[in-house]
Amino acid sequence: MKRIVAFVCLLVVQCSMLFGMEDRLKQTGASSGEIKSAERRDLTQEEERWRKAAEDQAAAELKQEQAAREQRGETAITAGEEFLRGRLKFLRTPLAPRVPALEKEQKKKLDLAKVLPESAGDAEKRAAAAKASQEALAKAAADAKTAASRSALMPAIPLVNVGSTCFANATLQCLFQLPSLQTMVLGLGDVKTWKPVHPLEQQSINFIAQYQYLVIALQSWTPSTAFTPITFCTTMRTRVFGGARGSQDAAQFFSAFTDDLGDLKGKTPFDIAVNSTIVCHECEESSAKTETEHYLALSIAGGTLKDCLAQYMQGEELTGTEQYRCSYCNAKHDATKTLKVTSLPDILVLQLKRYTGTTAITKNTTPVSFPLVLDQANFYQGDEKAAGVVYDLVGMVNHNEPGHYTAYVKSSSDGIWRFCDDTKIAERTSDQVKAVADAGVDKVYREATPYLLFYLRRSAAASSSAA
Repeated sequence: MKRIVAFVCLLVVQCSMLFGMEDRLKQTGASSGEIKSAERRDLTQEEERWRKAAEDQAAAELKQEQAAREQRGETAITAGEEFLRGRLKFLRTPLAPRVPALEKEQKKKLDLAKVLPESAGDAEKRAAAAKASQEALAKAAADAKTAASRSALMPAIPLVNVGSTCFANATLQCLFQLPSLQTMVLGLGDVKTWKPVHPLEQQSINFIAQYQYLVIALQSWTPSTAFTPITFCTTMRTRVFGGARGSQDAAQFFSAFTDDLGDLKGKTPFDIAVNSTIVCHECEESSAKTETEHYLALSIAGGTLKDCLAQYMQGEELTGTEQYRCSYCNAKHDATKTLKVTSLPDILVLQLKRYTGTTAITKNTTPVSFPLVLDQANFYQGDEKAAGVVYDLVGMVNHNEPGHYTAYVKSSSDGIWRFCDDTKIAERTSDQVKAVADAGVDKVYREATPYLLFYLRRSAAASSSAA
């Protein structure tokens, strides 16, 4: 009985506090929308507490790292210290979608100008103040946008192989040269402080957070010095491969990264809408659905990328052990499955399916040539007006036997192609890259065959040079 009375008393107190807050807001002319704004401010304060806790933890870890280095008698800053410095910088720097301080200040001035007394003598001054504030606001927004785009540009950094991690190093080099990806990922704020909706989501949060810290650390890193991404790789192995070590698949790594990014953000630059239609041979009824993919997995057909894309769009026959279970017949029957790409992504990633089998894996080493400029007409079948839309090759992940990954990337900062083999970075000419693309194999480096291709969307009337 006492517990019930105590609960009722607590409820009365909370209700009186709530109504008291609403009355105070009403007295000042506040609306229900402003009451919700007050609630949102409380949420912002909660986020700030999480950010402060993460900042304190990073500062403590940095102090420990510095003390350990000093005990060893070393003077050079370690990769661990550089990483923690990057994280602290990230936590202490306001990121989008927060309004930059200058822009916020100008908005206040503009609002003030709007409410100045409109007497005859003040009209011109009021208009001039409003115009000046508006111009300053536009300039601040443009400066912030320019700074964000510059911070998203990253050079190719030598990455240490921390134990059969060449698949991750090669893929990361391609991801680093996608400014829109860096802008979006950093714009999420410190993901590490997010509360997971369910226990499994914590691994996804850790994965994307470590990518954020990796990008921040590398933006201030000296390009001539190798970086050791051991923390990122440890987190990545836990999330993608259940902690298993050994050589892994670059496509699996990329798929897990983009899936987690999509789950946390809701949308990514890699999103491709693919419509799948299955027609049952028995009843001739069809079933269609549209799903969001982050890359197109292409079976190898013919000797060109165009052939592979054509086969992808033609579809496949579902027979034998692959028979389709028809919902109309309530039984398995032969069927035809066709795929249709109905949206154009900002970043188009294509995987050449070279591996078959589960226990005894075999590799298809057939050379597949591909263009440096790809016209959307080779794969797009949607309703969007896409004439003149082309994609430029900006990266490729190659694989050679007995199982090593390398990459070619086109730098987003200086436009120079570079060959990346873990800690070895070497410049390549456009002709050298074109030779690999035309042959469908890297004849200079161990007959490595392209596995993942990264294309960046460009709107231009360049179809004449596209394949």
